[in-house]
Amino acid sequence: MKRSSVFVGISGLFISLFCLISMYIFPGVTKSCTLRAIMICGRSLIPSLFPYMVLTRLILQLFIRLKGSSEFHTSKKTSSASELIAIVSGMLSGSPTGAVLAGNMYSNGMISRYSAETAVLFSSVASPAFCIGFYGGEIMKSRILGALVYIAALTVNFLMLAIYKVIYPPSEIKKEPVTENTAENGLISEIIYDSCITTLTICAYVTFFVCTGEVLYTAISYFIGPNPFFKVFFIGAVEMTSGIVSLEGLSLSQKALCGASVIGFQGLSVMMQTASVCNAYSIGCKRLFIVKLISAITVPAAMFVLITVWKKIFDPSTIIGSGIITLCAFALSVIAFLMYFVIKHLKKYKKSKVNL
Repeated sequence: MKRSSVFVGISGLFISLFCLISMYIFPGVTKSCTLRAIMICGRSLIPSLFPYMVLTRLILQLFIRLKGSSEFHTSKKTSSASELIAIVSGMLSGSPTGAVLAGNMYSNGMISRYSAETAVLFSSVASPAFCIGFYGGEIMKSRILGALVYIAALTVNFLMLAIYKVIYPPSEIKKEPVTENTAENGLISEIIYDSCITTLTICAYVTFFVCTGEVLYTAISYFIGPNPFFKVFFIGAVEMTSGIVSLEGLSLSQKALCGASVIGFQGLSVMMQTASVCNAYSIGCKRLFIVKLISAITVPAAMFVLITVWKKIFDPSTIIGSGIITLCAFALSVIAFLMYFVIKHLKKYKKSKVNL
């Protein structure tokens, strides 16, 4: 056995023993944070994850049936389009659902192993429902800020994806073996059941890591004293949702930047959930920690830029902002009128063609 593996094993053993002893010393903290974790799962995680997971997987399965897996991997262009579908669908549904969708597409022969691993690395972002609804609506009291942090995370991940493609270009595209999928007579029921089990597994991860993070922070704070910033980053590095809840005592600007960093990193809980999904589909995610560490630094910077641009340009109280909003509204009206005009005349053309 390698020395690095022995060191990791010994370190994990000591951390686990320290956490176990801390739970015996602070049983009240263990009980309260476990109860809070279950409430977080019921209030934010399940509503922002389960329905989107079911719908995205259902759309994917229907797309597989209509298209047929034999038509994929016919060219590099087709593979790139399928990879983009995997990345975008994962970003819309949130992690670790992105890894589930990428693994499902890989197992059905829609994308290569390289594309699946790439999709896992760069589609693992917090869902728009979590960013806008929970972080923006409940913590920041502004859904616009929640939307901006989601856009910042997407921007950073797309930029990292472009750099990753240059550093690690894909090798020769090979057709992947197609495995058996869900039963044809129970497509919807199988997807709902599997999504339910996945959601409950995620809730188990969240509950354990919330409890572990809170207990460890309580034990460490006895030596270094309470610190709101250390609490946010320490608990957020362990579990994202609990770290976002810990923002309550900070100012609005501190909540925005610290929350963006926590959402960019996503925590060890999400990483382990993603790793377990990848292991089930036999795909790798060894660079996930590095990607998330970079995101923890760059997402707050992107968030700061977006907030500055929003205040300078899109603020309705300024002349520039009012003009841009007016132009956007006018452009949308023109596009809507053109669409109506084209559709109406297209129907007339079809009717005249039938009469001929």
